[in-house]
Amino acid sequence: MSHTVTAQSVILTFPLKGNVVGGLDVGGTKVDVLFTDVSTGRIVFRARYRSSDFVSLDALLDQIISDLGYRPGRIVMAIAGPRQSNGDVQMTNTDWPIIDVRKTIARTGIRIETVNDMVGTVSGLGVLNLSKQTMLKRGSVDPDGPKLGITVSTGVGDGIILSNGTSIPGEAGHATWQPQSPLEFRYLQWLQNKYDTSTITVELAISGDHGFPSLYQFLIEDGWGSELLTETRNNIANYVRAGEGYGPGITEGAIAGDKFSMKAMEIFGSILGQHTRNRAVSTLPTGGIFFVGSVMQAPGVTQYVIRHTPFLETFLAEGAKHIDLLRRIPIFTVTDKSVAVKGTLELAKATQGNN
Repeated sequence: MSHTVTAQSVILTFPLKGNVVGGLDVGGTKVDVLFTDVSTGRIVFRARYRSSDFVSLDALLDQIISDLGYRPGRIVMAIAGPRQSNGDVQMTNTDWPIIDVRKTIARTGIRIETVNDMVGTVSGLGVLNLSKQTMLKRGSVDPDGPKLGITVSTGVGDGIILSNGTSIPGEAGHATWQPQSPLEFRYLQWLQNKYDTSTITVELAISGDHGFPSLYQFLIEDGWGSELLTETRNNIANYVRAGEGYGPGITEGAIAGDKFSMKAMEIFGSILGQHTRNRAVSTLPTGGIFFVGSVMQAPGVTQYVIRHTPFLETFLAEGAKHIDLLRRIPIFTVTDKSVAVKGTLELAKATQGNN
């Protein structure tokens, strides 16, 4: 993709349409964009861009403005990375320079606000259509209870939304995990050697960007290569060559019955179940737990994880405290892959009248 609109003087020649606001869901792999005309309620622009096509957020914004043909009045950007109090963000899983919000506002003349990516996602949960979610584990939904969103995609993240609409982001993907089997102990030790640290996080273990390549290489070195069918190996290689990583090939292989891929998903499900339990007892999401992200929203993945991996075993943790509470909490997968950008657009619309 070419980036022809870069100079400030050129940007400011685009007309400003104050009645148009937009939401951006900016991740390490893709960027979803959604703009609406608040005077009519009509969606005027939607697009998806590859993060790797751009050298910075400013280059991405230039392209969006060029594609729109004008400058919108307001943009809220949900960005994967820790947000500073002044709005600046250092994105994770990209080599983009730090996002300096004040300079970007001055350069574009657009009112811009940044939020953590999970704020966008859980804000989307607040307006999610019931037809866009599938129940994975039955439970009792408290309509006034907090909802917990957990994303597994390029990275691992989470956030909660309260019944009053307040969103609280988290960085729990960077929490550690505890091996539950000899295989997982070996995986932990392998990761510690790979990263030369004793602190191995959930994201390093099971994310799309870090976890699946590690699971693949670890299982090969651990002697599981003979279980990897040639068809699955070729499928994984095709996805890697296409820049989509190891995850799609492994998840598809597991669903198709490839024993190597099933073993990888066994580890994945066990660690994810433990992580979900830890977040549940920390946040008490009586409104439900909702899985989002490219890994969890891929066809058949969450159903496979629930039915064919130790996820529920490590989530409930038989014999540990609060098992009755955990049994009552329902778990869903969100089928709407635009939930995060829709949530971010809602934030843009809600704050439009405050300026």
